[in-house]
Amino acid sequence: MTPDYLSSGYVSYGGAGFIYPAKAMSRATYTQGDRVTATLCFDSRRVTFAVNGREAGSAPWRGGDEAYPAISVFPGELVCDLALR
Repeated sequence: MTPDYLSSGYVSYGGAGFIYPAKAMSRATYTQGDRVTATLCFDSRRVTFAVNGREAGSAPWRGGDEAYPAISVFPGELVCDLALR
């Protein structure tokens, strides 16, 4: 998640389990076939990540009232269901 795709102010979660900018390891990693979700709560100002429905970790949201989801995959295929609510 990023408040501005041109800046470095973003929140990310990688397959190895590292959450940035919190600089913390999550409680779960993910790999092919797993379902990863990211939930941004503007009220609590946090992004929470889950793997297969189980919370993996979270990080503070320092952006404003807008966010832009981004997904990167290397190498391989991606099946993506995006739901914005």
